Amino acid sequence: MNIKILYMSKKNTKKVAEAMAQTLGVPAQRIEDADLLQKTKLLFLGFGIYGGNPPQKLNDFLAKLKPENIQNIVLFTTSARGKDQTAPVREKLQAQGLNVAEKTFSGKGRFLFMNSKEPGRETLEAAQRFASETVKQEQKRP
Repeated sequence: MNIKILYMSKKNTKKVAEAMAQTLGVPAQRIEDADLLQKTKLLFLGFGIYGGNPPQKLNDFLAKLKPENIQNIVLFTTSARGKDQTAPVREKLQAQGLNVAEKTFSGKGRFLFMNSKEPGRETLEAAQRFASETVKQEQKRP
């Protein structure tokens, strides 16, 4: 199965992406380094949440994603709250005709003095389980 893990991160989301990559045996790449023309069956797309919102720079990247090249997208994030705040990105991708999985991974990340040990072992292991389970489910789909 053709799987990619792409992320936009200063630190936290990169750690989660690398943990997922280790489990799945694929490289984690910064979105700036991505080959968007290559057909991808499953794209794990990660980014941080800042002040309750995804980074503004992410929009430029999202606009380049095309349904003819990407079959399914799974979103993952890190934030100080560790809550799912992917709705704006999901809506934008779906408006472009892309299939975005309902299930997401949202882990805690370090921010200023909050969550100083995050993403920690538990968060990274949860991300690895999420990635593995997502791929297993995807392999069952026709």
